[in-house]
Amino acid sequence: MINLIPPQAKRFVLYEYVARTAVIAGVATIFLLMIAASLAVPQLVLLRAQHAAITEQYNSSQSEGEEVAALTAEVEAANQLIAHVQSASTYQPLVPFVNAILMYESAAVSITRVSVVRDDEGSVSAVQVVGRAATREDLATFKEALEADSLVDSVDLPIANLAKDRDVPFNIAVSIAVPE
Repeated sequence: MINLIPPQAKRFVLYEYVARTAVIAGVATIFLLMIAASLAVPQLVLLRAQHAAITEQYNSSQSEGEEVAALTAEVEAANQLIAHVQSASTYQPLVPFVNAILMYESAAVSITRVSVVRDDEGSVSAVQVVGRAATREDLATFKEALEADSLVDSVDLPIANLAKDRDVPFNIAVSIAVPE
């Protein structure tokens, strides 16, 4: 078959063919890109929502972690307080010793302060008694009465307390007898 189309027209037809094929390929590519973009938008929205949810959950877990740390510190402090209270409950009570000393207070001897000293185990080891006696003889009688008590091991009355004859201030150290 003989081709009767001139060479320039052949080039023009070939150019038209390539141009139309390129336009169709371009339109098809744009169409496919639009379809891909429309399919990707829901995924993008979903990913952003998941990211926001995970970020919020992470931030709340951090604040919960801080709350847990604060609560843990409070529980530890409470445990220390409980341990202290439990150890204090094993201490020897003070009332019998204070009552034994106050029992000897009279009109002639007034006690102004009683201080109790505990040892490491919580037992009462000594009692410091401060007060005022009407006379030196009343103070000596008070000392003898304390020494006669079964809870008392010894009474230390400094000689300086006996310097005055009347209205005698005193500071007595009472050692407590160790129970057997």
